[in-house]
Amino acid sequence: MKISFLIPDFQLYGGIRRIIELSNHLVDFGHAVYIFHTDGSGCEWLEVKAEIKSLADFFEFEHGHLIYAFHPQYSDVARAKAKHKYYYNLNLYNKRRLKWWPLFLLKLWDDYMYWLKKSLLDKNAKVFVNCTDSKIWLKENFGLDVEVVFGGVNQKLFHPVDIKKKQGEIKVLTTGSPKYWKGTKIVEQAIKIVRKKYPQVAFETYHGKGYAQSKLAEVYSSADIFVDAQYYLGWNNPIAEAMACKVPVICGDVGQNKDIALQGETAILVPVRSPEKYAETIIRLINDKALRDKVVKNAFKKISEFTWEKAARKLEGILIKFT
Repeated sequence: MKISFLIPDFQLYGGIRRIIELSNHLVDFGHAVYIFHTDGSGCEWLEVKAEIKSLADFFEFEHGHLIYAFHPQYSDVARAKAKHKYYYNLNLYNKRRLKWWPLFLLKLWDDYMYWLKKSLLDKNAKVFVNCTDSKIWLKENFGLDVEVVFGGVNQKLFHPVDIKKKQGEIKVLTTGSPKYWKGTKIVEQAIKIVRKKYPQVAFETYHGKGYAQSKLAEVYSSADIFVDAQYYLGWNNPIAEAMACKVPVICGDVGQNKDIALQGETAILVPVRSPEKYAETIIRLINDKALRDKVVKNAFKKISEFTWEKAARKLEGILIKFT
């Protein structure tokens, strides 16, 4: 098959990682795969096997299967010449606004959500999603029957590493993304509460620090607990990566996490936007080694079921079905 992906750029984001990992496996499966973005430059942080082309080539190219995941690119996709078009939704963001605000109101007040809703309701593109929660929500609220292409973990990059830790130190790790819905401030507030009881708790982030992909397993493995406080999300790359590195995970009690985060089994889920509950749960894990060990063991087994190769095979099957 001839498969094109349209992305905005090759910046280091989870959505871009997903496109690269999927496209690499599709190339391995024998397909002709192209990634189009603004200037056609290469990716500096991850190997790309697909042919990279610029947006200047995009509109003249005869696409077979054209896939986009970044809804502000809706207009570009609408202009493209393609036999089949697909919107791969990675995050439904504000579901209340998405459901209740009509397009004209979104256009006036929330352009980002406007393009999201336009993409979901586009009759000229098939929609698929990256978590079960999004599939259920779209069926219940928009009547859309969509397929799920889960994420995965590249276990060549994300795996347990034996790290010598400082005596008596307890390290909590989170991504540190500045985007408000990623919940970094919630985790920071939780840490302040935890330090009232455990002042020795160290707190680290990795977003924007320029770690090579080959070093991220060490970063995760250096932590005693990984905390994720996102409240708008789809498939959760950071908690999947932490699980693959055998780090116990605390995350939000939201449906999007529940394909891999099972309460008390593979993770500890807490009410979103509650620093107090996150702090309470961090303290609980600090004090309960048996629970930490149980969660790590179960999570590592669970996340091993999710590979990018399996995700790419699922995507391949969807494209074949619509050929």
